Amino acid sequence: PSTPAYLRFDNRLVRKWAKHETSERLATIANDGILRLYTYAAYVAGDAPIAEYAPSADRTLSDISFDEDGNLWVAERGTGTASNVLWKLAPSESSYAKTTFDVYPTQFSALQIHSAAGWIAVGGRGYDAQGNSGSEVHLLSVTNGIPQRISDAGFLRKYHFYVPVGYAQPYY
Repeated sequence: PSTPAYLRFDNRLVRKWAKHETSERLATIANDGILRLYTYAAYVAGDAPIAEYAPSADRTLSDISFDEDGNLWVAERGTGTASNVLWKLAPSESSYAKTTFDVYPTQFSALQIHSAAGWIAVGGRGYDAQGNSGSEVHLLSVTNGIPQRISDAGFLRKYHFYVPVGYAQPYY
């Protein structure tokens, strides 16, 4: 328009966002912790989202990523590390269908997520068998829409984050 309008979203300041070009969808996690999905046109016009999702009890939504099929993968974390699940929001008619997957080890809290080419990488904090907290990355293969964790036998934790004595430590 020749005279742009100022749109005020109050508590909806965007903290995380992801887009899917083919379907012209935008997903945001705002400061209020709510995940909202919009069409591009609705977001620009300041219209209502096509879907909204609140985190599970005692949890926050930490990151989001669309895959090539338009599915939105959502990383959830809590104050503890138990019972965190991976969300999948699949396009369904004019909304999205939510499915959760328990793919993490019992002690993991997701912080970042990226999905592409049938794979999902999730980074976060976890505990090893001795109860030591540290950074972890989990790789998931997606087959027929179902994610399966690929075991790395603790490789990334052991050889990138907490290197055993006598091994070279990568510098980041």
